[in-house]
Amino acid sequence: IHLIIASTMSGSDLAPFVAAALRDKIVSDLKEENEKLRSQLRQCRAIEVTGPEGQPVYARTYLDKGRHRSNLWSVKLSESEQLMPCPLTNLAGLEVRIGGVVRAALNDRFDFSCYLHDYDEQDDGRHSVNICFSGGDVWLCVAIQGWPNEFWDASTANLENGDEWQFLQHLANTNAGDESKQVVIKDVTISVKSAKGALESLPTFNDPDALEEEKQNDAVAAYLELIAERLRASGNDDQQADLMRKCQKLMILLCNGGIYGPGDAFDERISGLIRGQEELDWPSDFEDEGEEG
Repeated sequence: IHLIIASTMSGSDLAPFVAAALRDKIVSDLKEENEKLRSQLRQCRAIEVTGPEGQPVYARTYLDKGRHRSNLWSVKLSESEQLMPCPLTNLAGLEVRIGGVVRAALNDRFDFSCYLHDYDEQDDGRHSVNICFSGGDVWLCVAIQGWPNEFWDASTANLENGDEWQFLQHLANTNAGDESKQVVIKDVTISVKSAKGALESLPTFNDPDALEEEKQNDAVAAYLELIAERLRASGNDDQQADLMRKCQKLMILLCNGGIYGPGDAFDERISGLIRGQEELDWPSDFEDEGEEG
């Protein structure tokens, strides 16, 4: 039947059908090529925290989810981006990969430093560790979970600078097999200059609203640090969490008085507030004001 139909049709009659078939094939090929390019671009923007040699993949996120932080680009990972549990015993050997390329690793090939942060008082048993790799181009922030705050405080109270990694290794070795002792990947931060080409292609990289928010956040952080310096200079030796509460309280009082930065008015007011700080019930006073706000 097909032969009979074909024999009764001229070349000009078949031309529209041939053109339509070719057009459909071209469109289909273009769509397929587009999908391949999108997939390759997505892979180039992928940030993965993996075991040695890239396996297993414990967490995955993407550069386009990040935000500016001064000259840094920071990407926070959500719970859904934690792909599988990472036992504390596997902390040594973790790799940070961007676009499939190893940018940092917790092994002998990379120099790094660890910094233990105060725990979240609302999350007993979860403690932040910030890992800075040599050169300052990559930072990895993880949460070590499974230890009550009281134990953590007692164990870290007398640590000296440089002992943090040995402390974590000791915890890992003495708790091997305990599945409750895990590492959660919190965020990955890279220097903008180390990945400028990839970052400049992101729609969010030069977003005016994001840049303005970054400037405001930087200004607040700088103001808090200035207040913290004054508190430390006055002999205040509180732990970081308590010190930050005092800084926040002082910043609220200063801003309420119309003082938003350094200057003569700041110097006079901050000195008076610090001298009278014993009259303030810092933690409860700050919390009560926050609740009223």
